[in-house]
Amino acid sequence: MRPKRSMTSFDVRAEAADLAGIVGARFQKAYDPTPDSLLIRLHRSGGRVNLLGQMGRFIVDTGREVAVPATPGHFPSLLRKHLSNAPLVRVSQHDFDRVLVLSFGHERTTDLVIELFGRGNAVLVREGRIIGVHHAETWRDRTLKGGADYRFPASRSNPLEMDYGTFREVLMRGTDVVRSLALELNLGGTYAEEVCLRAGLDKESAPGDLPEGDVEAAYEALRGLLAGLEEPSPNIVGEGGEMVDAVPLELAIYEDLAIERVPRFNEALDRFFSPEVPVEVSAETIEHDHLERIL
Repeated sequence: MRPKRSMTSFDVRAEAADLAGIVGARFQKAYDPTPDSLLIRLHRSGGRVNLLGQMGRFIVDTGREVAVPATPGHFPSLLRKHLSNAPLVRVSQHDFDRVLVLSFGHERTTDLVIELFGRGNAVLVREGRIIGVHHAETWRDRTLKGGADYRFPASRSNPLEMDYGTFREVLMRGTDVVRSLALELNLGGTYAEEVCLRAGLDKESAPGDLPEGDVEAAYEALRGLLAGLEEPSPNIVGEGGEMVDAVPLELAIYEDLAIERVPRFNEALDRFFSPEVPVEVSAETIEHDHLERIL
């Protein structure tokens, strides 16, 4: 089994709830450990928080020491300028998308929007206007660059707000059940297969061929998964001695694999994803980081 490459919509939902515990921490520094990663340091009474993200893949509160350059790049410098000492006031998911929003400041909120789909991006937004981006991008329907109005990506279906009638209508759009669940209903492959397994459906069946009872079973299976996010049971999934997934729920599709339960979903994500970012620290970096701590 191939290891998961990036956080799913379910992951973002669970991680937003987990990171609510760091609300109140104040922005301290930002770095770019690698060209496609971002490290945000916050400070609170209990110590330092290190939010580590990699474009298009993940964002976690890491417990690892990560190598940082002596001089921050353009985007981390922009964050330092606009977020200096600002308190983190909210962590949220946009709709049910792979988009995490870190909101800073009380009277005049500034949002750091972490987009985890495609190539990924990080966008600093205030009052709907983009202050700066990790890297500029342009699509037919939206542009990410400094000075432009920020628009969230066009939302797919939001299963959190879906009644049975809407679920049925959206399910019928696909060529087979698992693709409809994964793409039309925005569940992704893993959770689409989980719904099929819990509902006892042949995942390759055409939606239009399903008896009404099977459609109802799929809807109830989905509702059960979403309800599970309210009381998560995070675990790391292994196969052949290697980690292949980190999930906020116990999934039936993984029942034959090695399961390690962990106290917090963030811990599972951190162990699964953060080793992707180098930890080797040069003497120059150590000296610079030590000086920052003194200052």
